[in-house]
Amino acid sequence: IAPPAGAQRELAITLRPNEIVARARACRALARNGQLGHATADEGLALAREARGLVLELEALTAALRVQIHHAAAGADLSGINVLLADIQRLRIDLNTRGTAGVWRVARHGVDDG
Repeated sequence: IAPPAGAQRELAITLRPNEIVARARACRALARNGQLGHATADEGLALAREARGLVLELEALTAALRVQIHHAAAGADLSGINVLLADIQRLRIDLNTRGTAGVWRVARHGVDDG
C-alpha cells in the first residue's frame, strides 16, 4: 500500500495486509487457546513484544487503508477494504487487551489464568 502521489511521495509505505493480519491472528490464537500456560518467561516476553509490534503494524495498516479510501475515486467498491478495516480493528483490540495482558501474566508468573 503506498500513499497518494504529491506531498507524501517520499513516504512510500510498503505493507502486506494479508501477512500482518495472519500474524496478528496467530498471536491472538495463542492467547485464546491457553497455550500461554506452557510458555517460559522468555517466550512470554517475546510474544508480548510481537503483540505490541503487531498492534503498531495494524495501526499503520489502518491509517494507510484510510488514506487509500479517502483518495479512492467516487463510486469505487470499497467493501473489501472496509471488511479488512473491521477485522483489523477487532485484532487490535484483542491484542491490546487480552493478548498482551495474558502474555505479561505468563512472563511474570508462569501462569495463564486468563
